[in-house]
Amino acid sequence: MKNSLSGKGYEFVKDQNIWLRPDYEGIAYSDGDKVENRIGSAIAEAVNLSVLSPELKKYSTDWPSLYHLSSSRANILRPFASKLEVSSVLEIGA
Repeated sequence: MKNSLSGKGYEFVKDQNIWLRPDYEGIAYSDGDKVENRIGSAIAEAVNLSVLSPELKKYSTDWPSLYHLSSSRANILRPFASKLEVSSVLEIGA
């Protein structure tokens, strides 16, 4: 993998153990401080953080919290199941 990523302009950042493009500046998207703090608090307070957590479900009260906390997100990777069986790492960005 090292050769294929470095050949495409990525550099390995050892202290973070990730591959990045040197010119990457991040994504300037936010649901807003109020929403993000509420979701952060829900995660901090929850005991069960599993993908099917009934505890997190009760915090899903609007689109942003539903998007981040819904158990339906467990289905996102199902189409890739056969490819994931032989993989050891998967990084999915926003």
